[in-house]
Amino acid sequence: MQQIDPRKTRYRTLWISDVHLGMKASRPACLADFLEHHDADTLYLVGDIVDGLRLRRKWHWTPDCDRVVNLILDKARQGTRVIYIPGNHDAFLRNYVGGNICGIQVESDCDHITADGRLLHIRHGDDFDGQVRLAPLISFIGHGTYHIATFLNTLLFSFRKRMGLPYWSLAAFLKSKSRKATTYIRAYEDAMLQMAADNKAAGIITGHIHQPDHFERDGISYYNTGDWVDHCSLLAEHRSGQIELITWDEQAAAYRNTLPTVRNVRTTGSLRHRHTGSSPM
Repeated sequence: MQQIDPRKTRYRTLWISDVHLGMKASRPACLADFLEHHDADTLYLVGDIVDGLRLRRKWHWTPDCDRVVNLILDKARQGTRVIYIPGNHDAFLRNYVGGNICGIQVESDCDHITADGRLLHIRHGDDFDGQVRLAPLISFIGHGTYHIATFLNTLLFSFRKRMGLPYWSLAAFLKSKSRKATTYIRAYEDAMLQMAADNKAAGIITGHIHQPDHFERDGISYYNTGDWVDHCSLLAEHRSGQIELITWDEQAAAYRNTLPTVRNVRTTGSLRHRHTGSSPM
């Protein structure tokens, strides 16, 4: 039986991806804060929750990483249905597809029916890298620019935090200025929308490219969860079936007991230009 905590905001469904636990630039403290104050009937982990690729090269695991893992396991124990769809950075978990780990169901992809009856297809999205035919470009941008920028982000964030300034992402800024990165993101969106159409779904929920977004094209909805490196964003389904794109960063966490600074992100020009496109790297 599911345990209900009246002190927490409760959603019908939550989708979280691209946390990259083990990556120095990851921001697990923000996610842990969100999970401590919010619950859901169903929680989808849409890939790259753990960064196995980075951990193989250099171990970086903080107490906040433990907090995130323990909070997810606690939710599963308390009756939340948790589905884990591994991505390319936690691909080792694909060996367990169809199985159950500590109460967490592992799937390669899956479907979700919203409260208002819409069928949504869910997948991490890394299997589309080859289809958009930009792997060499992404490799160059990702490993050359993005990872250097995320390293500099950690130094910059530390400085800005001491100065009382909000988080600002150098990596996201550089990506927003890259026309080639924008070309990649458009091709990725096209491929995912086609996948939704092929599955006769009303929409698709994905992650992978670290670009939170929501728009509709030709009657098909596209949702991207974003990430917990640059954007601290996730998707939440209300009891009505409405899906909201939420940002929960340091500022939101600091004011959660008054009026949390939660930003709904929709398809706007400013959002389109805040592109990072990082997870394929």
